[in-house]
Amino acid sequence: MKNQLLKIAVLMLTTTALKAHMPQVYPSGITVAVSLPDVEPAGIAVSDNDRIFLALPRGGVNHPYPSVAEVINGKPVAFPNEKMNENTNTDYADHLVSVLGITLYKNTLWILDQGKRAGIDGIPNGATKIVAVDINNKKVLKNIPIPKPFFRETIQLNDLRFDPIHGKEGTIYISNNGFAKPDQSIIVADVATGRLRELFKNAPEVSPVKGFMTFVEGRPHQFKNYQSNYAARWCKRHRDYTRF
Repeated sequence: MKNQLLKIAVLMLTTTALKAHMPQVYPSGITVAVSLPDVEPAGIAVSDNDRIFLALPRGGVNHPYPSVAEVINGKPVAFPNEKMNENTNTDYADHLVSVLGITLYKNTLWILDQGKRAGIDGIPNGATKIVAVDINNKKVLKNIPIPKPFFRETIQLNDLRFDPIHGKEGTIYISNNGFAKPDQSIIVADVATGRLRELFKNAPEVSPVKGFMTFVEGRPHQFKNYQSNYAARWCKRHRDYTRF
């Protein structure tokens, strides 16, 4: 596990946003698992035998890489295959369009396809789905659609977790961050039936905290509709911040 964490840490630092800050020499025991200078991995899953899987969403940049890849000999290789990762405008249900979240349970990789690609208006029906793949034989075990009208264009399918305890074949929990306007919730999918439920829509527990400030590449960013006293004092003092 220690080696896995070291590999993941270096992998996440070798993306475009932090390329300029990468060290020239790494400390003993740390190795670069993969370097991707022109695409940013959004999800990582590591198996018990150190196989590394990446989610490479196309929402920010509609890149030519596969949307799900396994790191093999330092290179991203389409997983489960190249055909399923083709960047196509047809047959969305059987392709991985733009994967943001992945999680591994035993030998099954659970994949969340948010369906959004840069430069393409809207998210087509069939693009949003949950896919389960056996990492050993690379066979698709489940393909659970998240269709319209349940799916809204303001939903952002961000990440997922698999719960083996509840439900005949387990339950999937999905975080919805929301696109464009406040639209946050938890989406629950029953694996056996594919039944979808949406819970806690815009509840405080799943919504942005007004006045919350975070730092991105050393610069403060603040939720635009509210300014806490602390944030106001900080911004006034430093005069260099972005609201969002």
